[in-house]
Amino acid sequence: MSTISLRATDAERKLIGDVAQLHGKTISQYIKDVVLERIEDEYDLKVYDEALKEYQDNPISYSLEEIKERHGLSGRAVKLRRSRRRYKARTAKQS
Repeated sequence: MSTISLRATDAERKLIGDVAQLHGKTISQYIKDVVLERIEDEYDLKVYDEALKEYQDNPISYSLEEIKERHGLSGRAVKLRRSRRRYKARTAKQS
């Protein structure tokens, strides 16, 4: 595991320490969590922007039922898969 240094004023260090303590975390863990959350948020925003542009360029959407049908997840197929899983689970317990 590597170490990352951060320069902060005494006031900033106290603020970060107080907030970390409110969350029941060390300063290190709090900063790590906040930075990783920010990276995830930026990535989510990038993916959203790309999906929005794609939709604006080609505004086609599908209902949930259409998606289920397209991917073989419509009523009967799903019920059959669930039945098979239950059967396998029962027979595995009996073995």
